[in-house]
Amino acid sequence: MSLIEVASMELEHERAQKFSISRCLDALNDLADLSDDVKIYASEVFKDAINREIFLGYEPRLRGLWLKKEANKLSTTSSV
Repeated sequence: MSLIEVASMELEHERAQKFSISRCLDALNDLADLSDDVKIYASEVFKDAINREIFLGYEPRLRGLWLKKEANKLSTTSSV
């Protein structure tokens, strides 16, 4: 394995840790104004790495608004 490949793998690992599902859930628990339904849909939203990065990239005051929008997309396509 080349030095470049090793460095790339290390960067990938760091990025995965920075935007982990656990970090998203910790941030989610700090949002008191979200319904339980939105919080449950969040687990689906956070399965996507890009969504985790977007969520954690927002200021805390905007995270809830963005997550409500994403949860609404899921709830309208869900057959539950």
